[in-house]
Amino acid sequence: MLKDDIIIKNHNLKIKNTEEEAKRIIIDCEDDTEYYCPKCGSYHLRCKDTLLRNIKGISIGGKATILRCKTHKYKCEECGVTHIW
Repeated sequence: MLKDDIIIKNHNLKIKNTEEEAKRIIIDCEDDTEYYCPKCGSYHLRCKDTLLRNIKGISIGGKATILRCKTHKYKCEECGVTHIW
Protein backbone atom coordinates (compact mmCIF):
# COMPACT_ATOMS: atom_id res chain seq x y z
CA MET A 1 0.00 0.00 0.00
CA LEU A 2 1.34 3.44 -0.92
CA LYS A 3 0.75 5.11 2.46
CA ASP A 4 3.05 2.57 4.14
CA ASP A 5 5.79 3.08 1.57
CA ILE A 6 9.20 4.24 2.81
CA ILE A 7 9.22 6.98 0.14
CA ILE A 8 6.22 8.73 1.70
CA LYS A 9 7.84 8.70 5.16
CA ASN A 10 10.69 10.91 3.88
CA HIS A 11 9.55 14.39 4.96
CA ASN A 12 12.34 16.04 2.95
CA LEU A 13 10.98 14.83 -0.40
CA LYS A 14 9.46 17.82 -2.20
CA ILE A 15 7.13 17.33 -5.17
CA LYS A 16 8.05 19.72 -7.99
CA ASN A 17 5.75 18.62 -10.83
CA THR A 18 3.21 15.95 -11.76
CA GLU A 19 2.22 14.73 -15.22
CA GLU A 20 -0.73 12.47 -15.89
CA GLU A 21 -0.86 10.47 -19.08
CA ALA A 22 -3.40 7.89 -20.26
CA LYS A 23 -1.75 4.89 -18.58
CA ARG A 24 0.73 6.38 -16.12
CA ILE A 25 1.51 9.21 -13.72
CA ILE A 26 4.95 10.83 -13.48
CA ILE A 27 5.86 12.65 -10.26
CA ASP A 28 9.03 14.79 -10.28
CA CYS A 29 10.51 15.38 -6.83
CA GLU A 30 13.67 16.56 -5.14
CA ASP A 31 15.26 15.41 -1.89
CA ASP A 32 16.20 18.31 0.43
CA THR A 33 17.87 16.15 3.09
CA GLU A 34 21.10 17.45 4.62
CA TYR A 35 23.39 14.45 4.22
CA TYR A 36 26.51 13.47 6.13
CA CYS A 37 29.31 11.02 5.41
CA PRO A 38 28.37 7.57 6.76
CA LYS A 39 32.06 6.71 7.13
CA CYS A 40 33.34 9.63 9.22
CA GLY A 41 30.13 11.53 10.10
CA SER A 42 31.28 14.82 8.55
CA TYR A 43 28.80 17.31 7.07
CA HIS A 44 31.53 18.80 4.82
CA LEU A 45 30.40 17.32 1.50
CA ARG A 46 30.99 18.56 -2.02
CA CYS A 47 28.40 17.87 -4.71
CA LYS A 48 30.14 16.09 -7.60
CA ASP A 49 27.15 15.25 -9.81
CA THR A 50 23.37 15.38 -10.02
CA LEU A 51 21.44 12.21 -10.85
CA LEU A 52 17.84 11.53 -11.81
CA ARG A 53 16.48 8.26 -10.40
CA ASN A 54 13.27 6.65 -11.63
CA ILE A 55 11.45 4.66 -8.96
CA LYS A 56 8.89 2.33 -10.52
CA GLY A 57 6.48 -0.22 -9.10
CA ILE A 58 4.15 2.29 -7.48
CA SER A 59 0.47 2.32 -8.40
CA ILE A 60 -1.92 5.21 -7.79
CA GLY A 61 -5.54 4.70 -8.77
CA GLY A 62 -4.67 1.65 -10.85
CA LYS A 63 -2.20 3.64 -13.00
CA ALA A 64 1.50 2.86 -13.16
CA THR A 65 3.41 5.63 -11.43
CA ILE A 66 7.01 6.72 -11.88
CA LEU A 67 8.64 8.75 -9.12
CA ARG A 68 11.55 10.77 -10.57
CA CYS A 69 13.87 11.80 -7.77
CA LYS A 70 16.64 14.34 -8.26
CA THR A 71 19.55 13.21 -6.10
CA HIS A 72 23.25 13.93 -5.80
CA LYS A 73 26.64 12.27 -5.73
CA TYR A 74 28.77 13.69 -2.91
CA LYS A 75 32.45 13.55 -2.01
CA CYS A 76 33.41 13.92 1.64
CA GLU A 77 35.93 16.73 2.17
CA GLU A 78 37.29 15.03 5.33
CA CYS A 79 37.89 11.39 4.30
CA GLY A 80 37.61 11.64 0.48
CA VAL A 81 34.98 8.92 0.07
CA THR A 82 32.30 9.38 -2.64
CA HIS A 83 28.66 8.53 -1.85
CA ILE A 84 25.50 8.41 -3.96
CA TRP A 85 22.11 9.03 -2.34
